[in-house]
Amino acid sequence: MPSIQNPDLAIDLGTAMARVGIEKSVGFAEAPARVGATAALRDGVVVEIEMASEILRHLFRRFQRLGWRGARALACAPSDASDEEVAALEIAVRGAGAADVFVVPEPLAAAIGAGADVGAKRASMVIDFGEGVMDCAVLSDGYIEASVAVRGGCCALRDDVLKAVKRETGFLLGETEIERLIRYVGMREAGRPMNSVVIANALAPDSKLPRKQAIPACVIADAIETGVAAALDATAIFVEALDRRWFSDVSESGVILTGGGALIPGVPGRFGKRLGLPVVVAPAPLDSVINGAREMLSVASQADVWRR
Repeated sequence: MPSIQNPDLAIDLGTAMARVGIEKSVGFAEAPARVGATAALRDGVVVEIEMASEILRHLFRRFQRLGWRGARALACAPSDASDEEVAALEIAVRGAGAADVFVVPEPLAAAIGAGADVGAKRASMVIDFGEGVMDCAVLSDGYIEASVAVRGGCCALRDDVLKAVKRETGFLLGETEIERLIRYVGMREAGRPMNSVVIANALAPDSKLPRKQAIPACVIADAIETGVAAALDATAIFVEALDRRWFSDVSESGVILTGGGALIPGVPGRFGKRLGLPVVVAPAPLDSVINGAREMLSVASQADVWRR
Protein backbone atom coordinates (compact mmCIF):
# COMPACT_ATOMS: atom_id res chain seq x y z
CA MET A 1 0.00 0.00 0.00
CA PRO A 2 1.49 3.40 -0.91
CA SER A 3 2.24 5.72 2.00
CA ILE A 4 0.02 8.70 2.56
CA GLN A 5 1.56 12.07 3.33
CA ASN A 6 0.63 13.42 6.73
CA PRO A 7 -0.85 16.92 6.80
CA ASP A 8 1.50 19.79 7.59
CA LEU A 9 1.39 20.62 11.30
CA ALA A 10 1.28 23.99 13.07
CA ILE A 11 2.84 24.04 16.54
CA ASP A 12 2.51 26.48 19.42
CA LEU A 13 4.83 24.96 22.01
CA GLY A 14 4.18 27.30 24.91
CA THR A 15 5.38 27.49 28.48
CA ALA A 16 1.99 26.35 29.82
CA MET A 17 0.37 24.46 26.94
CA ALA A 18 1.52 22.67 23.80
CA ARG A 19 -0.86 23.01 20.86
CA VAL A 20 -0.88 21.33 17.48
CA GLY A 21 -3.24 21.95 14.57
CA ILE A 22 -3.54 21.59 10.81
CA GLU A 23 -4.63 24.10 8.19
CA LYS A 24 -8.10 22.85 7.35
CA SER A 25 -9.64 21.75 10.63
CA VAL A 26 -11.81 22.97 13.44
CA GLY A 27 -9.92 23.38 16.69
CA PHE A 28 -6.59 21.87 17.64
CA ALA A 29 -5.05 19.31 19.98
CA GLU A 30 -3.49 20.54 23.20
CA ALA A 31 -1.82 19.25 26.36
CA PRO A 32 0.06 20.74 29.32
CA ALA A 33 3.71 21.43 28.44
CA ARG A 34 4.94 19.59 31.50
CA VAL A 35 5.13 16.14 33.04
CA GLY A 36 4.27 16.24 36.72
CA ALA A 37 6.09 19.20 38.25
CA THR A 38 8.74 19.34 35.50
CA ALA A 39 8.16 21.86 32.71
CA ALA A 40 9.42 21.24 29.19
CA LEU A 41 9.80 24.99 28.58
CA ARG A 42 10.94 27.99 30.57
CA ASP A 43 10.42 31.60 29.50
CA GLY A 44 8.96 30.49 26.19
CA VAL A 45 11.83 28.23 25.07
CA VAL A 46 12.54 24.50 25.29
CA VAL A 47 14.69 23.41 28.24
CA GLU A 48 13.77 19.69 28.31
CA ILE A 49 14.06 18.48 24.73
CA GLU A 50 13.08 14.83 25.24
CA MET A 51 10.08 15.78 27.32
CA ALA A 52 8.96 18.35 24.73
CA SER A 53 9.26 15.69 22.02
CA GLU A 54 7.15 13.23 23.98
CA ILE A 55 4.42 15.81 24.58
CA LEU A 56 4.35 16.74 20.89
CA ARG A 57 4.49 13.10 19.79
CA HIS A 58 1.28 12.45 21.69
CA LEU A 59 -0.42 15.42 19.98
CA PHE A 60 0.91 14.48 16.53
CA ARG A 61 -0.95 11.17 16.77
CA ARG A 62 -4.24 13.07 16.48
CA PHE A 63 -3.35 13.88 12.88
CA GLN A 64 -1.62 10.70 11.73
CA ARG A 65 -2.91 8.84 8.70
CA LEU A 66 -2.66 5.27 7.46
CA GLY A 67 0.74 4.58 5.96
CA TRP A 68 2.32 7.30 8.13
CA ARG A 69 5.53 9.06 7.20
CA GLY A 70 7.17 12.12 8.74
CA ALA A 71 5.12 15.28 8.55
CA ARG A 72 6.30 18.83 7.97
CA ALA A 73 5.91 21.17 10.92
CA LEU A 74 5.81 24.93 11.40
CA ALA A 75 6.74 25.92 14.96
CA CYS A 76 6.81 29.28 16.76
CA ALA A 77 9.62 30.79 18.81
CA PRO A 78 10.05 34.11 20.66
CA SER A 79 11.40 36.91 18.49
CA ASP A 80 14.55 37.10 20.64
CA ALA A 81 15.24 33.35 20.64
CA SER A 82 18.95 32.53 20.30
CA ASP A 83 20.32 30.12 17.71
CA GLU A 84 20.70 27.52 20.46
CA GLU A 85 17.09 27.98 21.59
CA VAL A 86 15.78 27.68 18.02
CA ALA A 87 17.92 24.57 17.54
CA ALA A 88 16.47 23.01 20.71
CA LEU A 89 12.94 23.65 19.39
CA GLU A 90 13.78 22.07 16.03
CA ILE A 91 15.33 19.01 17.71
CA ALA A 92 12.25 18.59 19.92
CA VAL A 93 9.88 18.82 16.94
CA ARG A 94 11.94 16.37 14.89
CA GLY A 95 12.10 14.05 17.88
CA ALA A 96 8.30 14.01 17.89
CA GLY A 97 8.31 12.67 14.32
CA ALA A 98 8.49 15.69 12.01
CA ALA A 99 10.73 15.26 8.98
CA ASP A 100 10.99 18.96 8.08
CA VAL A 101 10.75 21.96 10.40
CA PHE A 102 10.30 25.68 9.80
CA VAL A 103 10.49 28.11 12.73
CA VAL A 104 8.62 31.44 12.64
CA PRO A 105 8.58 34.36 15.11
CA GLU A 106 5.76 34.01 17.61
CA PRO A 107 4.47 37.60 17.35
CA LEU A 108 4.08 37.17 13.57
CA ALA A 109 1.84 34.14 14.14
CA ALA A 110 -0.03 35.98 16.92
CA ALA A 111 -0.72 38.97 14.66
CA ILE A 112 -2.00 36.78 11.84
CA GLY A 113 -4.15 34.75 14.22
CA ALA A 114 -5.59 37.97 15.64
CA GLY A 115 -6.65 39.14 12.19
CA ALA A 116 -3.98 41.78 11.50
CA ASP A 117 -3.16 42.48 7.84
CA VAL A 118 0.55 41.79 8.22
CA GLY A 119 1.05 41.72 4.45
CA ALA A 120 0.11 45.39 4.07
CA LYS A 121 2.80 48.02 3.60
CA ARG A 122 1.27 50.05 6.43
CA ALA A 123 2.73 48.93 9.73
CA SER A 124 0.76 47.09 12.39
CA MET A 125 1.80 46.23 15.94
CA VAL A 126 1.12 43.28 18.20
CA ILE A 127 1.91 42.64 21.85
CA ASP A 128 1.78 38.94 22.66
CA PHE A 129 1.71 38.80 26.47
CA GLY A 130 2.09 35.06 26.81
CA GLU A 131 2.82 32.59 29.56
CA GLY A 132 6.61 32.68 29.31
CA VAL A 133 7.41 35.85 27.37
CA MET A 134 5.97 39.23 26.39
CA ASP A 135 6.78 39.64 22.71
CA CYS A 136 6.09 42.95 20.96
CA ALA A 137 6.60 43.50 17.23
CA VAL A 138 5.92 45.95 14.43
CA LEU A 139 5.03 44.21 11.17
CA SER A 140 4.91 45.41 7.60
CA ASP A 141 4.88 43.77 4.17
CA GLY A 142 4.85 40.30 5.74
CA TYR A 143 7.94 40.84 7.89
CA ILE A 144 8.81 41.89 11.41
CA GLU A 145 10.39 45.32 11.12
CA ALA A 146 11.32 45.66 14.80
CA SER A 147 10.64 43.74 17.99
CA VAL A 148 11.35 43.54 21.70
CA ALA A 149 10.80 40.65 24.10
CA VAL A 150 10.77 40.34 27.89
CA ARG A 151 11.14 36.87 29.33
CA GLY A 152 8.87 35.85 32.21
CA GLY A 153 5.36 36.69 31.03
CA CYS A 154 2.29 35.55 32.96
CA CYS A 155 4.25 32.79 34.67
CA ALA A 156 6.52 35.35 36.37
CA LEU A 157 3.49 37.50 37.19
CA ARG A 158 1.83 34.61 39.06
CA ASP A 159 5.06 34.04 40.95
CA ASP A 160 5.05 37.71 42.01
CA VAL A 161 1.50 37.29 43.36
CA LEU A 162 2.41 34.06 45.17
CA LYS A 163 5.40 35.69 46.90
CA ALA A 164 3.54 38.89 47.76
CA VAL A 165 0.62 37.08 49.38
CA LYS A 166 2.93 34.82 51.36
CA ARG A 167 5.06 37.77 52.48
CA GLU A 168 2.17 40.02 53.47
CA THR A 169 -0.29 37.48 54.92
CA GLY A 170 1.59 34.21 55.43
CA PHE A 171 -0.99 32.39 53.27
CA LEU A 172 0.07 30.05 50.48
CA LEU A 173 -1.93 29.98 47.23
CA GLY A 174 -2.20 27.26 44.61
CA GLU A 175 -1.56 28.03 40.93
CA THR A 176 -5.23 27.79 39.92
CA GLU A 177 -6.28 30.11 42.74
CA ILE A 178 -3.58 32.63 41.84
CA GLU A 179 -4.82 32.72 38.26
CA ARG A 180 -8.40 33.24 39.45
CA LEU A 181 -7.40 36.11 41.73
CA ILE A 182 -5.36 37.82 38.99
CA ARG A 183 -8.33 37.66 36.61
CA TYR A 184 -10.67 38.89 39.35
CA VAL A 185 -8.63 41.74 40.85
CA GLY A 186 -6.59 42.93 37.88
CA MET A 187 -4.64 46.18 37.76
CA ARG A 188 -5.75 49.39 39.39
CA GLU A 189 -7.70 51.41 36.86
CA ALA A 190 -9.45 54.76 37.14
CA GLY A 191 -13.22 54.35 37.32
CA ARG A 192 -13.10 50.62 38.15
CA PRO A 193 -13.97 49.92 41.81
CA MET A 194 -11.86 47.45 43.79
CA ASN A 195 -12.98 45.52 46.85
CA SER A 196 -10.89 45.96 49.99
CA VAL A 197 -10.49 42.18 50.38
CA VAL A 198 -10.92 39.07 48.28
CA ILE A 199 -11.81 35.60 49.56
CA ALA A 200 -9.43 32.88 48.43
CA ASN A 201 -8.76 29.23 49.09
CA ALA A 202 -5.40 29.50 50.83
CA LEU A 203 -3.21 27.47 53.12
CA ALA A 204 -2.47 29.11 56.46
CA PRO A 205 0.90 28.46 58.17
CA ASP A 206 -0.77 26.46 60.94
CA SER A 207 -3.05 24.42 58.65
CA LYS A 208 -2.67 21.36 56.46
CA LEU A 209 -5.76 22.02 54.35
CA PRO A 210 -6.67 25.10 52.26
CA ARG A 211 -9.54 27.16 53.68
CA LYS A 212 -11.39 30.34 52.81
CA GLN A 213 -9.17 33.26 53.77
CA ALA A 214 -9.57 37.03 53.39
CA ILE A 215 -6.70 38.61 51.48
CA PRO A 216 -6.28 42.38 50.96
CA ALA A 217 -7.04 43.09 47.28
CA CYS A 218 -4.29 45.71 47.24
CA VAL A 219 -1.70 42.98 47.81
CA ILE A 220 -2.84 41.23 44.62
CA ALA A 221 -3.06 44.48 42.65
CA ASP A 222 0.40 45.65 43.75
CA ALA A 223 1.92 42.29 42.80
CA ILE A 224 0.30 42.45 39.35
CA GLU A 225 1.72 45.95 38.97
CA THR A 226 5.17 44.57 39.73
CA GLY A 227 4.71 41.66 37.31
CA VAL A 228 3.62 43.89 34.43
CA ALA A 229 6.17 46.67 35.03
CA ALA A 230 9.05 45.18 33.02
CA ALA A 231 6.82 44.52 30.01
CA LEU A 232 5.39 48.05 30.17
CA ASP A 233 8.81 49.67 30.48
CA ALA A 234 10.36 47.67 27.65
CA THR A 235 7.43 48.29 25.33
CA ALA A 236 7.38 52.03 26.09
CA ILE A 237 11.09 52.35 25.28
CA PHE A 238 10.53 50.32 22.11
CA VAL A 239 7.68 52.57 20.95
CA GLU A 240 9.64 55.76 21.70
CA ALA A 241 12.41 54.54 19.39
CA LEU A 242 10.10 53.58 16.52
CA ASP A 243 10.47 55.09 13.09
CA ARG A 244 7.91 57.94 12.95
CA ARG A 245 6.22 56.45 9.88
CA TRP A 246 5.62 53.18 11.71
CA PHE A 247 4.37 55.06 14.77
CA SER A 248 1.95 57.01 12.58
CA ASP A 249 0.63 53.80 11.01
CA VAL A 250 0.18 52.10 14.39
CA SER A 251 -1.53 55.20 15.80
CA GLU A 252 -4.23 54.71 13.17
CA SER A 253 -4.52 50.92 13.20
CA GLY A 254 -4.02 50.40 16.94
CA VAL A 255 -2.04 47.81 18.88
CA ILE A 256 -3.39 44.25 19.06
CA LEU A 257 -2.95 42.56 22.44
CA THR A 258 -2.85 38.75 22.54
CA GLY A 259 -1.93 36.06 25.08
CA GLY A 260 -3.12 35.42 28.60
CA GLY A 261 -2.02 38.88 29.73
CA ALA A 262 -4.70 40.39 27.50
CA LEU A 263 -7.35 38.87 29.79
CA ILE A 264 -6.13 40.56 32.96
CA PRO A 265 -8.46 43.45 33.83
CA GLY A 266 -6.74 46.79 33.42
CA VAL A 267 -3.79 45.53 31.37
CA PRO A 268 -5.07 46.69 27.94
CA GLY A 269 -5.87 50.13 29.32
CA ARG A 270 -2.51 50.42 31.07
CA PHE A 271 -0.60 49.56 27.88
CA GLY A 272 -2.68 52.05 25.92
CA LYS A 273 -2.08 54.83 28.45
CA ARG A 274 1.66 54.15 28.77
CA LEU A 275 2.26 53.86 25.01
CA GLY A 276 -0.08 56.64 23.95
CA LEU A 277 -1.63 54.27 21.42
CA PRO A 278 -5.05 52.63 21.02
CA VAL A 279 -4.94 49.03 22.26
CA VAL A 280 -7.49 46.37 21.30
CA VAL A 281 -7.71 42.82 22.62
CA ALA A 282 -7.68 40.06 20.00
CA PRO A 283 -10.98 38.16 19.54
CA ALA A 284 -9.46 34.96 21.00
CA PRO A 285 -6.22 36.10 22.66
CA LEU A 286 -5.25 32.67 24.01
CA ASP A 287 -5.59 31.06 20.57
CA SER A 288 -3.98 33.75 18.41
CA VAL A 289 -0.57 32.05 18.03
CA ILE A 290 -1.83 28.58 17.09
CA ASN A 291 -4.49 30.01 14.77
CA GLY A 292 -1.92 32.21 13.07
CA ALA A 293 0.51 29.31 12.71
CA ARG A 294 -2.24 27.25 11.06
CA GLU A 295 -2.92 30.05 8.59
CA MET A 296 0.79 30.26 7.77
CA LEU A 297 0.99 26.61 6.68
CA SER A 298 -0.25 27.26 3.15
CA VAL A 299 2.24 30.10 2.67
CA ALA A 300 5.08 27.95 3.99
CA SER A 301 4.18 25.20 1.56
CA GLN A 302 4.03 27.56 -1.43
CA ALA A 303 7.36 29.14 -0.51
CA ASP A 304 9.03 25.74 -0.02
CA VAL A 305 10.59 26.80 3.27
CA TRP A 306 10.95 23.42 4.93
CA ARG A 307 14.34 22.66 6.44
CA ARG A 308 15.71 19.18 6.00
